[in-house]
Order: sequence, then structure tokens, then C-alpha cells
Amino acid sequence: MYGNRQNGGLIASAGDERIVGDVGRHSGTYIIEGPGDAPRQLREGVFWFMQAGGPGRLLYSDQHRGSRLYRMELAERREQLVLDRPCYMPLLAEDGIYYIDEEDQGLYRCDRDGRETEPLVREQVQGFFLEEDAVWYAAAKGIKRCARDGSGAELIAQAAAAFLLPVGDYLAFADTDNGSRLALLERRNGEVHAERAIAAASLNTDGRYLYCANALGGHHIYRYDPVLGSSFRMSGERADYLHILDRDLYYMHGGAWRRLSLDGGEPVQITL
Repeated sequence: MYGNRQNGGLIASAGDERIVGDVGRHSGTYIIEGPGDAPRQLREGVFWFMQAGGPGRLLYSDQHRGSRLYRMELAERREQLVLDRPCYMPLLAEDGIYYIDEEDQGLYRCDRDGRETEPLVREQVQGFFLEEDAVWYAAAKGIKRCARDGSGAELIAQAAAAFLLPVGDYLAFADTDNGSRLALLERRNGEVHAERAIAAASLNTDGRYLYCANALGGHHIYRYDPVLGSSFRMSGERADYLHILDRDLYYMHGGAWRRLSLDGGEPVQITL
């Protein structure tokens, strides 16, 4: 969930359907109803940060309408404006919608219908994720943690982080002060370890392994084991916008989406 959102949320699932944004040609956002079905255009324009907003519902930020937050009833193609603010990395949770405001870069929360907005973090936030009782976030001056209401912020590590992702006992991120080298923060003690051979141009996780578009290796896809500290190259294609759904890895190559099973095999191009 968090990895897809960190990479733009350009692919999402709604039941058996796949929703795909054409970030290569910017021709629109498409729906694929089942294996072998031809994609159908859902709407012109690319939806960002897509996620299921309930049964048959899609929540997304619409770049063509000022990055405002919308909800769509997929069966009727009916849209509703949820939040009239430019939203970056919105996240639907049980206690509301968390999002970064594109104007001041602060972290906010509103209710699930876009009302009762409250500021949580006043400083600039690059990314965040939620735990049961806490918010972890990457700020300009380090990786921090606060309560879900924004109180009690504490500095965990003095690092500039992109792609902040929980994976097991670690937080994985690209250290932008160190050439975007892949780094792991141990949550129990705050120690940071860098991986010299991998610079993450895109980063995602299936909860066990990390998947990186390695800028030091032709932007090819590498799988990294955070427990063993080992990696291997999964694909020799240049890749970006890594997304994971079920057991498939989706990525952009040459302006088109491709799908690669996490269990191996050959990539398949998705024609929109």
C-alpha cells in the first residue's frame, strides 16, 4: 500500500478490476476488468495516488483539476469532490484521510468525507506512513515520529529520506544526502545502514523484500533482502514507477507499463 503511494499511486485494484494511469503518454486513466480484457478509458487525465475508497469506489488526486481529492463510484462513473485542496500522497485510514498539502507541504488529516481538517505537522513533509498509534514521516531535518494527532514529535534519525517504507523491523528509504543510496533504519534503536551498491530511483516492498530501480545499475530492477543484506537483479530493463499488486510487479519501461511476476518469468507489456 505505502510503496505504491510513494511511487504515485498510478495503479490500483477495485475488486477484480485494475485501474491504470497512462503516465507514459498521459492519454488518460483506464480500467481493466479481467485477464485478457482490453483496457477501457475511465476518463481523460491521469489519476494520482489511487486507492480503494470502499466497495466499488476509487479515491484519487486529479492533476487536471488542481490535484483536488475526488471519489468515484466506478459502476456509474459518478465523481464527488472530497477535498478542495491540492493533495499529495493522500491516505485513507479508519480515522480519516491523511494528506500532504501541496501548498505548504504540511501534513493534515480530515474526516473520510473531507471535513473537519486539522493540521498534524507544520513543517515540510516528504512522505509518511501510519502505525497503530503513530505517524512516521520524513521531514527536511530528519525522520521523525509523532502521535496520530500530531503531538509528541521526536527525531528518530538525522537523514534526508525519500521513499520512506516500513519493511519488517526496518524503515527503508533513499538517502538523498548520500546519492539516494538505499538505507535501512532499525526501528528499535534508530541506527541507519547504507547499501553502497544500490541507489533507489524507485522503491517498493511486498512486506518481505525490497524492489529497487537501481540508478547505479542502469535503472534495472533489483530485489533486496533487508534481513540478509543481499540482492540480485530481477530484470535487465530500465524501470520506473514500481508498483506491486498481488504477486505482480508493475513498472514503466519505454513509456509503457509492463508486468512482471514476483515469482519470476518474462515481463508482459500492458497496452493502453
